[in-house]
Amino acid sequence: MANESSRHRRDPLLKIAAEFILLVIGLGVCAIFMQHKITALLTITMEQIVARQTRDMAFLAEEQFRREMADLRHAATYVTLHPEQTQTVLDRIDSAHEKSHVGVLTVDGAHAEGAELPKGVFLRLPLAVRGGEVVDYAEGNGLLLAAPLIAGDNVRGVLWHLYDERLVREVFGMP
Repeated sequence: MANESSRHRRDPLLKIAAEFILLVIGLGVCAIFMQHKITALLTITMEQIVARQTRDMAFLAEEQFRREMADLRHAATYVTLHPEQTQTVLDRIDSAHEKSHVGVLTVDGAHAEGAELPKGVFLRLPLAVRGGEVVDYAEGNGLLLAAPLIAGDNVRGVLWHLYDERLVREVFGMP
């Protein structure tokens, strides 16, 4: 009889312990699923934020490229109309940024005025001699913007502006 009464007391305790263990296991499984779902949501949100920031940075860099190219295009037009002012224009462009160089090339690619451009580094530069605007990057040298000096229907030379790699980060906001 004593055995039976002790057994009746243990049965409810075992039942409560089993229910408690099942509850803990159930909560653990729910927590794992919730953690997985939260991680997935955070990953998606971070991807969206990074994509938006990348789009914004690309837009700002593109606008800065356009602005810098427009300034160079206007300077090229001015130099074409007032060749005696070429050095003054080069000095003004050069003084705008410490880590940049500016110069003029002849149609055959020879140095005409300003700083000298490294030969054979910027492969797109010949496009400017054909009348096109050029944006070219060479690792270790920087970013080159070039605009043709056009008089009538003829290209008379190329006005170029070279941005040091550190200056590219500062001016264009690119890492």
